[in-house]
This record gives sequence, C-alpha cells and structure tokens, in this order.
Amino acid sequence: RLDASDFESQAAFLAALRTESTRKQLQQTIAAYEQNLAAATDRLQRAQNAVNGKTEPELSACKAAEQQADALYRQLTAQTAVTAKELSDLQKAQLQLQELEKKMGTLQDAYQTAASLAETARGNNPSRLTFSAFVLQAILDDVLQAANLRLTSMSRGRYSLSRTGDVLDARRENGLNIEVTDSFTGVARPVKTLSGGELFLASLSLALGLSDVVQAYAGGIRLDTILVDEGFGTLDSEALDMAIRTLTDLQKGGRLVGIISHVSELRERISARLEVIPGQRGSTTVFHV
Repeated sequence: RLDASDFESQAAFLAALRTESTRKQLQQTIAAYEQNLAAATDRLQRAQNAVNGKTEPELSACKAAEQQADALYRQLTAQTAVTAKELSDLQKAQLQLQELEKKMGTLQDAYQTAASLAETARGNNPSRLTFSAFVLQAILDDVLQAANLRLTSMSRGRYSLSRTGDVLDARRENGLNIEVTDSFTGVARPVKTLSGGELFLASLSLALGLSDVVQAYAGGIRLDTILVDEGFGTLDSEALDMAIRTLTDLQKGGRLVGIISHVSELRERISARLEVIPGQRGSTTVFHV
C-alpha cells in the first residue's frame, strides 16, 4: 500500500499522518466549505435565472452624469475653500472691530468730560450761549455799570442800561443784547426806541464806560484821548449841556477830549478849537485858543 500511495517513503507517510482530533477539525472545515459552496452555487443559479432574458443597461448617460457631478463637486470644493478664507478674514476683522470698540469705549469715557465742555463752549445749550459770549457778558456787565454812572447823570436819573438774557434767535448767539429802563414808566424797552438825542447820550455813556473798563482790565494802560464825532446836533439845549458837562469833567480829570461837530453852540463852550472854513478855492483852517 505504501508503494501504491503517493508517499515516497514511510517517513513521508508518518510526517503526513494527522491525529484524530486534527482529522475531525479538517473534516469540519471541509464540511463547512462544501456547505458554503452549495449555498453559493444556489445563489449563483438563482442570479442567473433572474438575469436570463434581460439586456445590460446603457451606462453612458450615467457616466456623463457622474462626470458632471464630479466637476460640480470640484467647483463647489474650490468655492468652499474661497468662502472659508473669506470667513476667516471676516472673523479676524470682527475681532479687530471688537478691539477697536473697546478702545473707543475707553476713549469715550476718558474724553466725555472734554466733549461736554466743548459742546457747552460752542453754545450747544438752551441759552445758545458760547463761552466767548459768556466772557463778553461779564465784560459787558462791567461796561454797563460804568456807563450807567454817566447816563443816569446825563438823563437826570431817567435812563439806565441793562443786559437782557432772553433768547431772541436760536440760530445766533444771545446774551449780549442791551435794553434801556425808563424810570418814568418803570418799563424796560429796546434801545432802538430812544430818540436821536437820547441814543447819542446812551452811546456816549457806553463809550466812556468801555474806556473805564479797558483801563481797569489793562492794568496800567490809560486812554488819555477821547474823540467824539458828531451827534450833538440831535440834542436839545438841556441834553447838550449835560453832555458838555460830562466831557468837561473828563477833561478836568486829565484826558484830552476832541469833538467833531457842526453845532454852532459848541463854539461858545469850547475855547480851544480848530475851525474849518469852506471857500471857493477850498477850505481853510483857523486855530482858536
């Protein structure tokens, strides 16, 4: 039997000999294989029976659709990359804006007081009063106080000037308007309601009051010369007398007072004067001392 077998020798036979347990395992493996083979053969047969009489579908259209889908996928992938880059840039910009917003909030807190002062100084308030107008109001009050000392005397206690703080025009600066109080009626009214002579006396009082205030503010600067140009022709004899008396008191106080006027009555009251005489060949001048 050894000679009839495929074994070359008894040693080869003994090397190939398996134990009982190994043979059982091999038999089980073979049995499982045969079983799986039979099941696969059955499935193959059923599949062949199912496709009998059928033709293979046309796949060219599906391949074209697949190519289009692949191209669209590549395009959308590229767009996604671009969108992701834009999104990243926007996120960075958002972070920068948030940082700037924090800094702006800090600056607003720091400069809120300065902004409030600036708005107030520009006149952004219900009174439309700027800082410069506020300063001028204080100076004007001093000028009016000094002017009233002379106007009250020249008007025999009838008139006095005061500043009105009413808002006359919301588009313009206010607080520098002057009104006159008439002690005869006890009513304050606009300065423009004064007559020509009364307005001259008020203007002269303001000029002299301004001169006094400028000297007081300047500290050491003295205005030694005052020139009055016209205006005396609108005064009656009594008002003219009061105006001349006021100017004479200034002269006695050490100031040089110059008057330019066509009123002939002033010639009798002014000893030193320069008279201009018109003529056919021009004007001539004569000094009277």
